[in-house]
Amino acid sequence: MIKPINCFGYIKENYKLLLEDYNWLNFIFSFILLPLIIAMLLSYNLSLDLTKEIFEKSLIFFSIIIGFLINVLVLLVLENKKGEKINQLGKHLSYQILTTIFFGIVNVLLILFYIVNGGFYFEIKSISINLLEIILWFLFSSFIIYLLNILRKFSVYMQTKYIKKARKK
Repeated sequence: MIKPINCFGYIKENYKLLLEDYNWLNFIFSFILLPLIIAMLLSYNLSLDLTKEIFEKSLIFFSIIIGFLINVLVLLVLENKKGEKINQLGKHLSYQILTTIFFGIVNVLLILFYIVNGGFYFEIKSISINLLEIILWFLFSSFIIYLLNILRKFSVYMQTKYIKKARKK
């Protein structure tokens, strides 16, 4: 019998590990408020046609990056890790990559839905707001922030790994 993947368990573990790396204020700003602010600004300032064009063209970007992240995750899992610090970095990096892959897949599916249906509109004080567009911009900006965080962690991971090897020689 096929069992579903517990994506929410991975995301929960990722956020728990992120809170080890960041204090609450930095975490809330970096991973919640900043993507929300970016989403609101982009949704408000970009035309519907430009937004649709950006989302359509970003499908290829997400597909390539998701594939790359899966490859990096496989390499991290297969690599023989020695030492507590490198294990901890690998664990944090692995959960960050899993979360980013999940966000990327959700973003791709929502973009496809957006292209076909255009979104969900509601009005607040005569301002028409597309909720799906805001969600997509939030996920898009979150994805970029997660990628930057992965790059930061991966550089620390690589430095830790190769500095230890250089010291042993």
